[in-house]
Amino acid sequence: MNQITVVAAIWQDAEGRFFLAQRAEGRSQAGFWEFPGGKVEVDENEKDALARELQEEFDIVAVIGDFCMETVHYYEKNKSLCLRAYFVKSVSGQPVLKEHQAMLWVWAEGLLQLAFCPADIPIAQKLSPKNYKQHK
Repeated sequence: MNQITVVAAIWQDAEGRFFLAQRAEGRSQAGFWEFPGGKVEVDENEKDALARELQEEFDIVAVIGDFCMETVHYYEKNKSLCLRAYFVKSVSGQPVLKEHQAMLWVWAEGLLQLAFCPADIPIAQKLSPKNYKQHK
């Protein structure tokens, strides 16, 4: 089985809204929403990978905090994606779209109204109001 590990950011603003990004046209899963992040490179730890991806994709400097959860999604018979989500402790700068077609701050109540990438759906479910208390 070919499995890739991807990290995702659970970033909340001061009001408690979650930061989401919409995948760009021409990319796999175009138009779907995701908790942004990306692939972990060889010899890179997950927190460093997530900080790097947020810098590359949104031109922000993030301090990555606690691990939240892991999901595994099977795309094909011999291909799967392991998505490991981490809370973001702090961010310097304002996000700028570099690779996505849109970004959005959404309240927990609105998470399950969006069309998420399949691997991100369990994260959105966990963060929905009935299952989640704001992470400090």
